[in-house]
Amino acid sequence: MKFPKLGLNSCTNVENHEDSPTSQAQSSRHQGSAPVAMHVSPALADLPRLSPEQRARVGDVYRENRMYHGTSEPSKQSIRQKGFSANRKTTGATAKSFGEDDAAESSDKFFKNARRYNYLTTNHGIASQYALLATDTEKPAIVRALHKLTENDPDAMSAGMAAYSDSYRTKSDISSKYILGPSRQPASEQEAKVFQKLLKKHDLEVSVEHAGLLLRGEQTDSEDEVEKTAVRSLPEERAVLKAQIARNKND
Repeated sequence: MKFPKLGLNSCTNVENHEDSPTSQAQSSRHQGSAPVAMHVSPALADLPRLSPEQRARVGDVYRENRMYHGTSEPSKQSIRQKGFSANRKTTGATAKSFGEDDAAESSDKFFKNARRYNYLTTNHGIASQYALLATDTEKPAIVRALHKLTENDPDAMSAGMAAYSDSYRTKSDISSKYILGPSRQPASEQEAKVFQKLLKKHDLEVSVEHAGLLLRGEQTDSEDEVEKTAVRSLPEERAVLKAQIARNKND
């Protein structure tokens, strides 16, 4: 099934919802703010007419491939520019939960693995918890990646860590092309190409420009939302992690 690749001046009578992320992005463009990397962003009327089944499939593709990473606001901006690389990692949530000195001296697998792997989760609440653990004075933040990992984090799957079963890891770098920009800005060309490729795997073929609009149409989650009550309170979270580390050392 292919969507027609319509020209910029064609119309398909698609209803323009003023409050949609797509129309907001267009409004900001008309007011003078430039798109991130997309040089041409077609009008919403240029999108192919989608059947309910096709629209549902676009949303499914987005949700099935979107993953989260909890971090600080400065780290979020760095990840957007450079992607994920274990070689560039700084002290993260696990180390900051127990103190950087303890983490540096520890041989425990939690700290070793935290330095060697890049982590993503399908659970927004889990990402929020890591963001809160990783930040003291900096603003916590959530990174969204359109990059599905398949290796479960065995540390998170350990006894007492069942709430973290939605956590995944990889030793591979994750390119910045998979990192989503703000939902309030037009999609970059590289974001749009990634989503276009994912849609094509599900028999939905659209142009790069249309893929960018469809991506932002699905990306309705708040960029700044961090769930302050996610999973457990910070004292309880630290207690659980410390208990698990103690069990590992006794095994």
